[in-house]
Amino acid sequence: MNRKILLSLFSASMLISANVSAYDHNDPNFRYYLVTCLDKTTHTKLWFDISRYWENAWVPRCRAENGYLDVEKVYWQVER
Repeated sequence: MNRKILLSLFSASMLISANVSAYDHNDPNFRYYLVTCLDKTTHTKLWFDISRYWENAWVPRCRAENGYLDVEKVYWQVER
């Protein structure tokens, strides 16, 4: 049981880190991260943050509130 929990936490952290590229700040179309902490049981929003820079504190803060992160990268729209 504990092994399954650890694996799921590891998978979630890998998913989050895969979502975040080290080169986002060099991408001219990248605008900001929209980070939402959702309750694991009710899936309602606990808090959200908007930032140009990734904050390592988001993950432990959200886990401490029994939540999970939903991370969206927002880009400037390019007019054609």
